[in-house]
Amino acid sequence: MLGRLLREENILLDPEEPPLPEGVEPGSPRAHRIRKEWLLDVLVTLLESTGKIGNATKLLTDLLNRERKASTVLGRGVAFPHVRTMQARAVTAAAVVSRPGLDLEAPDGAPVHLVLALVSPPYEDQAYLRLYKRLGELLGSDHLILSLRAVREPGEVVRLLGAL
Repeated sequence: MLGRLLREENILLDPEEPPLPEGVEPGSPRAHRIRKEWLLDVLVTLLESTGKIGNATKLLTDLLNRERKASTVLGRGVAFPHVRTMQARAVTAAAVVSRPGLDLEAPDGAPVHLVLALVSPPYEDQAYLRLYKRLGELLGSDHLILSLRAVREPGEVVRLLGAL
């Protein structure tokens, strides 16, 4: 199912992180919060490019609120921001792949190489839960993370994740 949701245009490889504001220490909780907010904003832009998003600003707020409730950084190189929201017209996904890794305060301290966002309208429970469960089973694969660290173009990411 993920193969039907992901397209090259909603995958970003090795995004350049913006510099932290003056006075913000690189490993501090504030730096992690700023980095996560920036990353969610990038993902919303990618999701919006699918044409399946209503109000991008409200979607960003929904994702930020979801992240504040409980971190979606899973560890083992993966973050999985997800939310059911009225801003999604259909189940939609976007991905950011960082080959060097992002410091997002993972529970295991490991850098995050794959950030896979999944949004769904609240009434698409079955499709959302089926995909959520399947991704939860597969995203912690060391082989997948090693493979993603070797990709050179978004099409390779589509092929790797589409096989899940």
